[in-house]
Amino acid sequence: MPSAKDIVAARKANLTTNQQLARENVNNLINLRGQSQGQRGVDINIHGTFARGEAWTKTGSAFDKENTRARNTASTNFQWSGGQTEASRVEAGKQLNAFLKDVNRPTINRSTSNDVNAIAHSHGGNVLGKALGAKSTPSIRNAVMLGTPQMSSGGKNTSWSANAADKVRGQIHNIYDNKDAVQVTTARANEHITGNMVSVDNKFSVKNSITPQNNIRVETGAWLPSVQAHSDMHDAKIGKLTNHLLGQDAKSSERIKTSTARANNSTAKFHGNLNNRASNVVFHKK
Repeated sequence: MPSAKDIVAARKANLTTNQQLARENVNNLINLRGQSQGQRGVDINIHGTFARGEAWTKTGSAFDKENTRARNTASTNFQWSGGQTEASRVEAGKQLNAFLKDVNRPTINRSTSNDVNAIAHSHGGNVLGKALGAKSTPSIRNAVMLGTPQMSSGGKNTSWSANAADKVRGQIHNIYDNKDAVQVTTARANEHITGNMVSVDNKFSVKNSITPQNNIRVETGAWLPSVQAHSDMHDAKIGKLTNHLLGQDAKSSERIKTSTARANNSTAKFHGNLNNRASNVVFHKK
């Protein structure tokens, strides 16, 4: 007779990927319900390609601790397949659409504010754009993209539309590093292999009438273009920066109108430690 452990393993093996993802995300919602009461809002961490279950997305990770520090914010994560295809991202967008609706339910999001911030790494940022582009998707407060390949063709972004950008009530922050070898070069090569013939850039720009969009260049410390620079986009130092950006928005009801935002006038140098003082990050405002 098989043991209870063997039975559980067999049942898990028989689940489809989508069923497994649904189970993981339901557990994330249950955990969120337990921690969100009395908090000021909710942060959702979203992983990128080939990164399902990655540690940085989890509540209590080094990134998450720095990102939520002193903001009194609950956090959760959204899991998707991480497939390197347009079809995978489209399907993940549908799943994230449903996840955002669940996060907005008062029985789950019991924070004092219904504000939701989304922090997405790599192609997770494109999954977020697809989710927000659906007509039925609830709005969120802020969106932060970390090393997201900004894909466009003929001037029209393939993942983010004006409708998606307008679902962000606060600001869209796009954080990138010029030495990130994955964000543009690798992404472009993979998109062309899969037949998605689009341009890929590290800057975010979508024509819309509501949401300010900030492109923020950082230096993660990589000497040459590297994969490490891409991974560094979700380490604790970047968590300090996202904490500052989201904290500034939480303190101010007035939107910062800007076409380009840069840290420390031209770049955020992360060779040392970045603390949370406002003087460490300077925004050029228009």
